[in-house]
Amino acid sequence: MNHRSNVVFATYFYIFMFCGTCLSQVRHDGMNGTDRFLLCAQKVFGKPVVYSPYPPLLDESVACPASPDVLVISLKSRGVSVFEGADFVYLIPSQRFVGGDVASRNTWQHAVIHFTVENMWGQRQRPESKPESMPLTTEERTSILKTVLANARSVPMDFPTRQNAENLTVNSDIALYLDAVQLKPNSQAVVGLLGGRDNGAKRLVYGEIQKGKYQMRWDSPLLETGSGPKLEYVDVDGDGVPEIVLRWFGGNYPTAALVIFDTSGNELTRLESCDEITPGMHRIGGTACPLYGATLDEPKNGKRDILVWESNDLKKPVRYALIDGRYVSETATGPKEPQTPSSGFAKPQTVPNDVALNAQGLELMKQRKYDEAAARFAAAAEIDDENPQYANNAGYAQYRQGNFEIAVLWLNDTIRLDRKRAVAYLNLGDAYAKLNRSGEARQAYTKYLELAPDSKEAPDVKKKLAALPPSP
Repeated sequence: MNHRSNVVFATYFYIFMFCGTCLSQVRHDGMNGTDRFLLCAQKVFGKPVVYSPYPPLLDESVACPASPDVLVISLKSRGVSVFEGADFVYLIPSQRFVGGDVASRNTWQHAVIHFTVENMWGQRQRPESKPESMPLTTEERTSILKTVLANARSVPMDFPTRQNAENLTVNSDIALYLDAVQLKPNSQAVVGLLGGRDNGAKRLVYGEIQKGKYQMRWDSPLLETGSGPKLEYVDVDGDGVPEIVLRWFGGNYPTAALVIFDTSGNELTRLESCDEITPGMHRIGGTACPLYGATLDEPKNGKRDILVWESNDLKKPVRYALIDGRYVSETATGPKEPQTPSSGFAKPQTVPNDVALNAQGLELMKQRKYDEAAARFAAAAEIDDENPQYANNAGYAQYRQGNFEIAVLWLNDTIRLDRKRAVAYLNLGDAYAKLNRSGEARQAYTKYLELAPDSKEAPDVKKKLAALPPSP
């Protein structure tokens, strides 16, 4: 099934000759067979190649001839449909359109992909942390998008299965979210996240602007970023150059997943035992290996250890230290003496119970370390999942970070545990208001006033309620 004329391509500020920006020095760590084939296919087609990951359809055994027509024939012989538009190619297994359960069969005939470039923080305020963000012009963002699409490994993307009879066109977006910062002298770093707008797979993309010209340096293995990925810059190795820290909620833990890359593209949090299989990504491969339930410890001798609360023992974290450019667990290296300047690990800290974790979170909130506080509250909630206070605190900490969607999840869980907990409705109303979900915000504020009509916050809540726009 070849649809060389059935696809419409839409993009904002995106017009270029594809191979004119190809860079041979771009680093691609964690390459697998799919990556290698797709990089080759992008050169053959001369345009970005996007693919459906379900079921897996490509590996090193697929030949990559120099002719686009021969490549299309080769793919068709392997059961791959090729939807080609003027400026991109989409690959999807042909079996998705025939046979099987009717409810799961694709019925669309046309596709539209929107490629966009956006600010990493969107409408949210950037966290108050160094280094400060450096603005990019529209022309610079457009040029960077062009270079990234020409050189980065593709990301998987799936369209909806079915459309109604009147609309046989499906739409989706791939966005490049950018943040420009000064991480090293004499160059401006540009850190990006490339992927869909939903919770699908993404890649970190790193480049630098030197003498006014952007050069892409590397892209990461795939990241299953879950909800609300958060980007930070923290010097974890004490060399004066901040590393790139990415956290998100997802997988099997209510606490944040954590990956750290240095500016050369080394994945510092990738354990030697990692089998490159990330929860939810087993069909895609070539993935990063995050630590789940992880938080950064306070600096010691200029370096930052990582504390990981594992699901089978949330009372005592496992400590990971940075050794020779890779985080290694204390259990993997054996017991250590109490830390001295030359002994390596510090004596592990004990987190006795959920009460202590919650107390630590409250103290971190006072210090405005909202991400670390959220991790402590979530760990407390994992120990005692019937305590509404812990869920409410986790939701409020997420709200203070600007992670409003995650805050809504925690606060709704709080209300599930205690439907008369007034403060949860207030916090939930604030989160919904930030998401422009005025109808749900109105319900939450109204419920708060019903439960706490004489509270000191009640007058302000009435003002918030009156200021909400009409529900659509």
